[in-house]
Amino acid sequence: MASSYARYLGTNYCPTDAEVLEIKDLIAGPIHQLLSLDEKIAQLRKSIEKLEESRQTLSSYVAQHSALISPIRRIPEDILSEIFFASLPTHRNCVMNASEAPVLLGRICSSWRAVSLTTPRLWAKLHIVEPRHDAVNAKVIQRLNTMKTWLGRSGQCPLSISLHSENFNEAPSFPHAEQAGMSAPPPKSLLNELISFVGRWKHVKFVAPRAAFQVLAQLTVTDVPILESVNFSLPNIIHPDVPDRNTDWTRYGIFNGPCVSSFSSSAYDFNDSMPLRWHLLTELSSLDDEKAWQTLYRCPQLRICELSHPPVELVYLHSLRLESSDMDSLLLTRLIVPNLRKFFLASCISHLDKATMHHLALRDYEYAVTLGSPFPFDDDILAMFALERESQCCCPSLQTLTIQAAHAISDRALQQFVVSRMTMAGTDAPPSLKRIRVQFHRPMELNIMAGLEPFMDAGLEIETRYMAPLPTFSPWTGLPDAPYPAWMPPGIYPAHW
Repeated sequence: MASSYARYLGTNYCPTDAEVLEIKDLIAGPIHQLLSLDEKIAQLRKSIEKLEESRQTLSSYVAQHSALISPIRRIPEDILSEIFFASLPTHRNCVMNASEAPVLLGRICSSWRAVSLTTPRLWAKLHIVEPRHDAVNAKVIQRLNTMKTWLGRSGQCPLSISLHSENFNEAPSFPHAEQAGMSAPPPKSLLNELISFVGRWKHVKFVAPRAAFQVLAQLTVTDVPILESVNFSLPNIIHPDVPDRNTDWTRYGIFNGPCVSSFSSSAYDFNDSMPLRWHLLTELSSLDDEKAWQTLYRCPQLRICELSHPPVELVYLHSLRLESSDMDSLLLTRLIVPNLRKFFLASCISHLDKATMHHLALRDYEYAVTLGSPFPFDDDILAMFALERESQCCCPSLQTLTIQAAHAISDRALQQFVVSRMTMAGTDAPPSLKRIRVQFHRPMELNIMAGLEPFMDAGLEIETRYMAPLPTFSPWTGLPDAPYPAWMPPGIYPAHW
């Protein structure tokens, strides 16, 4: 729009009194036009809102009716149940969690729930994690009732069950029961309750202390008519308060089931006098070199074998896994396996001749299985890396130290290690240590960061992480794809650890 004051627009020009009156007359008309346009815009907005309401009504009407004719609704229940069955994990048993099938399937809609609950084979595979006996009574009872409900839905289907338990006390105690308001007696172990389903066991894997297996001694060969595979092993930790007991496996009649063709157990528990039908075995694992020869000759039908040393000639063998600390190449020359399709070799470094490494990553377990003896990574071992005198410490040129799953290292010991490395015991040489990352499997006992601030200001990177105060019970514990640690907060192990 043309204006006689265009040259003053956007400037700090101050008009005279006469010009003020002239400017007011100049904008009076446009002001009325603005008001008129605002009214039209408001009317149009109301019209648009009404149109949007009409569109939303029609869209909802169409969507709801379109859902009625969606293809998935027309799939017959028998085909839908096949789809549900195909969605189950194939490499392990199902877990008690709503994030995966079959529990997830029942939370989509009522019709899917009805199909899932009336398809017994969806509930014929189960992985169970037994809560520690120091948990509140209510948690154990809840897990027990859930297990009964789950297996009750399986009808008469053969069962595939895996149980992971670290309860080392034969007579469990519940110190928190009174606090939780529980007056009921401690419930039976989950393994005890599984006995009521023993006639339908087809594949079983039990990871539990030896004492827990004693309940199975009462079973006979007639109790397991369809049992095909048996896997017994101890947890990854050896409890220090439980003495090592020799289990008389010959009393366990379930090993002699008419269909048992696959057997696995801890190598230190294996006994060649077990009442197995050796001539029927097609899969065998966890043998050591002392028992391998005499055992393998008894298994002519063997197809899958896992040894700690090379086996004898096995013409049917197609999968072989060898685990040894010092694998002698001469042993491999004695291996004759014409049908071998899968081969895995695991070896451990028994000794490092030269300590010239710059980066060291250590991972500790609370109690490592080493000939049945505890071997924790503790303060004494960490002290071996402390730099008191350069000629008398491990890895004097160490730059990066990563310790995952630290159980037995104290905060004070870690602080002393850092101080010794960064001060170089009074020498003039610059410290080599650049980065430290430690994941503790316990809550924080001492905040050491304040005492290490001078070193961090000098460029040292320190990252420490601690266990959450109270763990939860993960239904994935004991499975190969379980989050590690299953009860830790998300992100506890960054990708670069």
